[in-house]
Amino acid sequence: MKDIIDIRVKLIITIVTIFFIVSVGKASYNIFCFYFVLAIIISILFKPDFLKFVKRLFKLFLIPFFLSIFIPFASKGIILYEINLNFIKIHITDNGLITFYSVLIKSFLSLFLLCALITSTDEREIFWGLRKLYVPKIVVSIIFLMYRYLFLFKDEFEIGKRAINSRMFKKSGFIADKKTAYLIGNLFIRTFTRAENIFMAMQSRGFDGSFYSLAENQKISLAGIAVIVSLLFFDILIRIISFINFPFIKHFLLL
Repeated sequence: MKDIIDIRVKLIITIVTIFFIVSVGKASYNIFCFYFVLAIIISILFKPDFLKFVKRLFKLFLIPFFLSIFIPFASKGIILYEINLNFIKIHITDNGLITFYSVLIKSFLSLFLLCALITSTDEREIFWGLRKLYVPKIVVSIIFLMYRYLFLFKDEFEIGKRAINSRMFKKSGFIADKKTAYLIGNLFIRTFTRAENIFMAMQSRGFDGSFYSLAENQKISLAGIAVIVSLLFFDILIRIISFINFPFIKHFLLL
């Protein structure tokens, strides 16, 4: 199965399926159920590490959840609930709730596929696959550097935070927040010098933006093409079901 599911096959399936998921209209919950089943099938084919997959999925899902939590209060429509504060009235509308649910479902399904891809594949293999799919070299290099040195930035922040705490003893919260803001600003300034040093070090070692694989296959296997075609067929079929306007046929297909 590993020979069949090439990284290029994984990338094509993931990107195209996410595109179809995002294009689904609001309140199409039956269609979302179909895509959820398809996402489970794709994740089984990818064979991710289950524990890493679950942990990363729910950690990342917190980001779209908190970003979209204000949608029910900002959309026009029929008022369902009203929160009356002393200085402002907040309304929750039906259109806002529908949009909120749709955004959450689309985010969850997209992250479901991305986490299955990331936890089943080495990051260098992903960058190699992107280059083989003719993604521009500069784009792949930027993604690689961001991913590679994000952990370094986090370590530098932890070191600076520990140094501040060891010198401040029991100061007020305002002073602590002020020092943390200085630390963040200092880290952003230091990134310019660090980025130049990293670029020169990588250039001296022959890095030209290309990524290589030990088991490099120039062409996708016929079995891999068959997997792509099969899953794309189901993607298109689900979208066709969503456009059917005949109640009898649509009810029959959605049973």
